[in-house]
Amino acid sequence: LAGPAMATWLKVPEGEYPVVGTLLRLSAAVFTLAMISRAYGSILMAMQRYDVSSKIDLNQSVIRSGGYILLVLGEYGLVQLVLWDIMINLATLCVQATIIRRMAPEIRLLPSFSFGGLREIIGYSIFSFLTYVFHMMHRESGKLALGTYIGPSPVAYLGTPDNVSQRIHGVISSGSETLLPRFSANRDPKAAQNLYLYGTWGALVFSIVFLLPLVVLMPDFLRLWINPEFARESAVIGQLVALSYITQGAFAPPATYFRGSGRPWFVTAVIAVAGGCTLLFSVFLIPSHGILGVGYAYLLGSLAPLIGVIGGWMFMFRSSYLVPLVRYVGLPVAMGGLAYVVEFYIRGWFPELTWFTLFFLGGLFVVITMVFVFGADWAL
Repeated sequence: LAGPAMATWLKVPEGEYPVVGTLLRLSAAVFTLAMISRAYGSILMAMQRYDVSSKIDLNQSVIRSGGYILLVLGEYGLVQLVLWDIMINLATLCVQATIIRRMAPEIRLLPSFSFGGLREIIGYSIFSFLTYVFHMMHRESGKLALGTYIGPSPVAYLGTPDNVSQRIHGVISSGSETLLPRFSANRDPKAAQNLYLYGTWGALVFSIVFLLPLVVLMPDFLRLWINPEFARESAVIGQLVALSYITQGAFAPPATYFRGSGRPWFVTAVIAVAGGCTLLFSVFLIPSHGILGVGYAYLLGSLAPLIGVIGGWMFMFRSSYLVPLVRYVGLPVAMGGLAYVVEFYIRGWFPELTWFTLFFLGGLFVVITMVFVFGADWAL
């Protein structure tokens, strides 16, 4: 209902208000269907059928991307792209409902009121919903602030590298979301501590290994993928955004652990701080720093997940002994910093990259980062 009013907040030409209002309304439909689909998808995960859940996600991603390509090649507009999103989400919902009906006929897919269900929703699902809302605030508030203060064009300078970095982060965090719930109910304190430390270390290390080379090569990637002018405007903010996903990757295992052990409110609090900081710093920094202000806001907002890792350790295990975190969090970050210096120096040897040299250096930098991070761990 607020779509047309929201369109006036964005600095778009007056003649485009109807289109923007339509896009906002359609995006609300996409959001709604996606929320219901996530609820249905959680049923399959609760049944330990991650294979079925993964196949559904994989197929809908391939079909969605293929449709995007065909629509763009057919010179259709944004409205058609969002309509395609609605169709895919609706089809995914139908497929999930059909499979769940066959696998567990006793499950009711339509909601009905019950006090027991209401208590369960209040106890867990509201926190999950709020976490999702604050997560969207963390990801999208910078784009909204850019559109409000500067206009719609710079949003692409942020959105393009953000989407690339988010895809890499999604691959890393999905492993935690899949595996940790099965073990997070372990009541043995020593086993729980090891799960927390090893899970955090693994997610952090893989975030550093795959995102750090992207940070170094971001300007060249954007120049080859889009054009030099876009790279000049977008490269630095893309590097800042990619860096911000490293700490988010480290927080993925603790977040999943807290959800699985019945403390979802902790995750909600951390993500709320991250989303609030990103929005607040975007509003304050855009007038003075322009588009780079959003990059700084993302980076400052990413400190919340890092604080969440430390605070979660102290709260969950009632321990102020932080040496294990120095070993499993501080050391990989330090080694990643050294690897970045080496990779930045090596990048300077090449005046201008082609696609071949870009992929070659990308693979080389992944290996270098692994040598630094895993080498330090092996030495200890």
